[in-house]
Amino acid sequence: MKSVLSGGRGKKVNVRDFEPVTIHAVAADGEEGDLWYAAEEYGSVGMMGDVYEVATNRGAAKDMSKDRRFDVLKVVDRKVR
Repeated sequence: MKSVLSGGRGKKVNVRDFEPVTIHAVAADGEEGDLWYAAEEYGSVGMMGDVYEVATNRGAAKDMSKDRRFDVLKVVDRKVR
């Protein structure tokens, strides 16, 4: 049912959007407080200093780069076993 509501059986998706990546991002200027829970909207979060490391997929990386709360520093491909 969910697939029918989101575009139907014939909907085309970009396969690259599902490739695993790690996003390195910091809080945007003017953002105050801990954005840990906001970063969890995009995937599993770890933190090194002020840099959020989010393990997710390329589609979520595109979404996070549009989020005004974060400045994405880099997106790194992850190897899959």
